[in-house]
Amino acid sequence: MSHATFANRKSKTIIMKKLSFLLLSFCTILCMYGQKAHELQSPDGNLRIVINLSDKIQYDVMYRNDILLQQCALRLEVGNQQLGSNPKLTKVSRKSINESLTPVIPLKYSIVSNTYNQLLLKFKGDYSIEFRAFNDGVAYRFITDKKGIIDVNSETLQINFPENYLLHVQQPGGFKTAYEEEYRHIQSNEWKTSDPMILLPVLIDTQKEYKILISESDLTDYPALFFKSNGDNSMSSIFPKVPLEFGEDGDRSLKIEKEAKKVTVTLPEVQIQDIDVDMGTLDYMFESKRSQTESVSKDAYQAAIADVTKECKDNEEIKDLAKENAKNVVKGVLGTLLAQQEEAYTLEVK
Repeated sequence: MSHATFANRKSKTIIMKKLSFLLLSFCTILCMYGQKAHELQSPDGNLRIVINLSDKIQYDVMYRNDILLQQCALRLEVGNQQLGSNPKLTKVSRKSINESLTPVIPLKYSIVSNTYNQLLLKFKGDYSIEFRAFNDGVAYRFITDKKGIIDVNSETLQINFPENYLLHVQQPGGFKTAYEEEYRHIQSNEWKTSDPMILLPVLIDTQKEYKILISESDLTDYPALFFKSNGDNSMSSIFPKVPLEFGEDGDRSLKIEKEAKKVTVTLPEVQIQDIDVDMGTLDYMFESKRSQTESVSKDAYQAAIADVTKECKDNEEIKDLAKENAKNVVKGVLGTLLAQQEEAYTLEVK
């Protein structure tokens, strides 16, 4: 699956691609505010993607010095694994492509130029994210090295607008659509969570000198992407559920009579709420008798508290373990309960 953004140098229309597989190059590694940032430029140097790695994967899209999209987040849930959550980078590779493609059935052009820079970020957990930067657009996709059939439980693409944008969109009444709805024009900061979702492509007018088009490609055995408003000048991906049973609906269509039901549990961020030190486990070694004061136990207790607090704050593995334990508990309790229901449910813990 791919999503795309294209641009014209005269009108400065930018189109942005999102893929489920992807590529990239010409990347510079920076350290900013404690995060690891990777920058990818288009061949002409005007269009840039800055990918930030922290507890999640986010990216900014910029044209020269103007921020077009800000802190857009990526995640893919495959089985029990959250790809893009607490990413551990293991390898970075880059390359540049400059080639000409000949369409099998030429429509507008007999030769298509395919020129871009590519960046591949490989992470612990047998997956990668590939970015591409063209002169008129950017794209990304997830790549996995897993064997056999892969069940994708959910995918997250959150798009954040740095300012109020004008959206030219179609808003269907449901996932089954002929893509013939009339176009509506919505101010991004006025789009409410209760408003209808939108389908692709999405044409975005920054109301300055740029326009952005978001689309997708390479969909094989994968549902189409829709967007819902988050109510804070941003939007997030939404997908139709897995159909279980179909029925007749005219001579050229089927209707979904039964679809999978889903229960989603969102866990809060891990926080260290209380630290306890067992005074009975403390042993003392004094360099001199002068250290044997009445307050030595109190001082040692405070020092132990400070040491444990720092260890908990600095050690990300402790938080990761707490997250996994919480997810396993929820899946163990709710998974058993849902398995006893007559209808089929899927459980997502994020």
